[in-house]
Amino acid sequence: MELLRRSGDWLEVLDAEGFIAIGPPSPRNPEPHPRSVVRWADAVAALAPEGRLTTRADFRRDPRLLRIAASLADGVPIDLAGVLGDLYGEKARLIVAAVSASTQGRFLEYELRLPDGRDAGWTGHLDVGTPYPWPEPEPAVQQPELELFPARVAEERALAWALAHPAPVVTHPLDDPVRAVLDRLRFASGMRGHGLARHFWRSEPVLAGQRVLTESEFVAWAGIEVPGITTAWAHRRICSTRDLADGHATVHWIPVDADVEGFTGEGAEEAGAPSLTIELHHDRPDPRPEPPRTRFTSAPGGWTSVTIGSSVVGVQRSDPQATRIGWVRTDLARPLAFVLDVPLLPTAAVELVLGSTGLPFAP
Repeated sequence: MELLRRSGDWLEVLDAEGFIAIGPPSPRNPEPHPRSVVRWADAVAALAPEGRLTTRADFRRDPRLLRIAASLADGVPIDLAGVLGDLYGEKARLIVAAVSASTQGRFLEYELRLPDGRDAGWTGHLDVGTPYPWPEPEPAVQQPELELFPARVAEERALAWALAHPAPVVTHPLDDPVRAVLDRLRFASGMRGHGLARHFWRSEPVLAGQRVLTESEFVAWAGIEVPGITTAWAHRRICSTRDLADGHATVHWIPVDADVEGFTGEGAEEAGAPSLTIELHHDRPDPRPEPPRTRFTSAPGGWTSVTIGSSVVGVQRSDPQATRIGWVRTDLARPLAFVLDVPLLPTAAVELVLGSTGLPFAP
């Protein structure tokens, strides 16, 4: 219960959805407090697709935390590897603290002995404190400020222009005000994975666990031609997916001389390997992009919006030396979301996109 209380609003949600029943006070309790019972198994079952508790994973209502709580409280079976594998930050610390609090780890057992040293046949327990106490809440992320006055003034001017011109139409070459905004986007090393951001560099091959698609398979699934991109380096284009039923496919531009099976996209010698992930919005018939705005830095990193063709495009510094560009098309038979990762800084990445003719922006 402490895990759910500290990690968001799951207790309020369970109560509102009828998974918490209030019973009469226990006759053995000298203070007549009402008792509550949580229907843990039913709550976990409601996390299934289309269930009453189906939700996107976020910090305030992460289904993995509810599964852990149900398993600790009532023995509901759980796949620990699947649940714990990608947890990080405060969520991971809260779960470790919950497991610690669920054990008798705070008590140190010792044997009682008689004055002459013989075993008395009794044991005692010494309270040494919780092995892993509940973590303190993380401090709010503060907007960093530039220390150098001229740079700060230039950034404030660029931001003021961006706020007055949300999602400007961009052309190649870029106008100076747009270039000033893109040049000042900063990567936030403490990003939590919200918004457009993600780390671009991979530690495993880009095709690990994926099936390579033929061009006809891709066209049949997406309803568009395989996207192209104009690059300054020799490359080959490969389409892949883990499972088309999941609604995702990715187009990789891999250097001609690279080992496809072992290619990770990591390192200067392998820079210049963009990838375009395409998501079919089968569950949301009319997806909407975030409203145009600009932030030079924030929890998920600095980002801005520009317009290419008729598409409002989000541009983000997703890694120190990489950029993520995202947009949505609703004018197709089936709405598609596109996320392009480019191992270039934002200005160079946008110029690469503007110089390409095969990327599927709205006409």
